[in-house]
Order: sequence, then C-alpha cells, then structure tokens
Amino acid sequence: MHGPLGDQLISFLKKKASKSLSPVQVLNIAS
Repeated sequence: MHGPLGDQLISFLKKKASKSLSPVQVLNIAS
C-alpha cells in the first residue's frame, strides 16, 4: 500500500503488531 492512508495503516499495524511480533515479521506484513 502507498499514499497517506497506506502509511497510516502500516504505522498502525506496526505499533499494534510490535507487541507480539518481531520487527522483521511486522515489515513482512506491512510490505
């Protein structure tokens, strides 16, 4: 995803997922 909405969603997912996933997994999900 790209654009403002995509960036906001990726940031949200990273913050939420960082509690239970490693950074690599978060990046894989967000990509």
